[in-house]
Amino acid sequence: MVGAVAFVTGLVAAAVAVVFGQRVLRGNGVYVHPATTPTELRVIVGTAALLAVAAVLALGLGTLLRRGVTAVAIAVAVIVLPYLLAMTVLPDGAAVAAAGEPGGGVRAAADGDAVPAGRQPLHAGERVLPPRPVGRLRGARRVGRPRPGHGRRPSPAEERVRSALHAEWTKLRTSPGTLGLALAVIVSTVGSSAAVAAATGCAPGGCGQDLTRLSLTGVQVGQAVVAVLAVLVIGDEYSTGMVRVTLTALPLRTTVLAAKAVVVAGVVAVTAVPAVLGSLTVGWFILPEQEVVPRAAVGSVLYLVLIGLLGLGTATAARNPAAASGIVLGLLYVFPIIAQVVTDPGWRRHLQQAGPMSAGLAVQATGDVDAVPIGPWQGLGVLTLWALAALLTGGLLLARHDA
Repeated sequence: MVGAVAFVTGLVAAAVAVVFGQRVLRGNGVYVHPATTPTELRVIVGTAALLAVAAVLALGLGTLLRRGVTAVAIAVAVIVLPYLLAMTVLPDGAAVAAAGEPGGGVRAAADGDAVPAGRQPLHAGERVLPPRPVGRLRGARRVGRPRPGHGRRPSPAEERVRSALHAEWTKLRTSPGTLGLALAVIVSTVGSSAAVAAATGCAPGGCGQDLTRLSLTGVQVGQAVVAVLAVLVIGDEYSTGMVRVTLTALPLRTTVLAAKAVVVAGVVAVTAVPAVLGSLTVGWFILPEQEVVPRAAVGSVLYLVLIGLLGLGTATAARNPAAASGIVLGLLYVFPIIAQVVTDPGWRRHLQQAGPMSAGLAVQATGDVDAVPIGPWQGLGVLTLWALAALLTGGLLLARHDA
């Protein structure tokens, strides 16, 4: 039944796209290669069949795993990522200058005498001042706001925040899938980076590509698992009805969402550090010419943290884990796919600048940064805006609607 519905829907969508898409392209002066009617029918039916297979695959994964959101993430990874990696990671011509090309790579170290390692003696003319009395000890004075502890109870606001953080951390820590998803982030990121690095052929004169960015390719795979982990933080509560218990215990809903955001950011950051470092280490062993740039490593960790916050905000707004996973993964992967098929350079650049994935991953560029559609930190700022928009929307809907 699912396959049939997907096939019929795909037929209608593909027919509309083929017929009207060609007219729009011709109207804009874009050359369209003429195709016969049997060829157009083959494209339409083939696209519908592909959608039906994808629907059946997702259904089978959901039946096997019994987790709809996990099945959606795996189905998207299996179908979309191979195409995306082939189009964006291993192009025929490198878009970013390599370290050996003019303008590429990392600047050389500044000139100057190096400080030798080991203990350095003091100058001959310097001594330690002799001890002298400093006077009678004066009474104690309060120099700042006292911390909660002996002799002071925390304020009600502080107690609510601490209780919310403790509750959210306990729920996430005791959830049966948290540890597995955290390990999946590390394994998928490092494994994908190793596979891409091994598949990259380097000539004796150099690879001609941004090797640091190639070594961090696995982030594009690991981000899907991070999005699933963040969605499940609140999506499971909506699907089981536990969100009502949470909001009864902690009626201030913005505090609950803020506590979830802090916990998600912390867990994703702790998971992303070994994933990124492992990817760079594997890439360094396979591609010895790689020069590690701290900005790319730190930016990749921040990128995954922002992806987690984007997933949390989207799940809070959608109130359905499967729907939220589809929305987040669509936001991440649709922009790069559309940008690859758009022929107008200006529109392609705008899509790469606006998409959360293409803009955020610009922080990994270490070669000719001017050739990237958006600056490294500016791109991470675009992703930050996406995450903030999702959290604000989710917080607004959480505060104004019943759970």
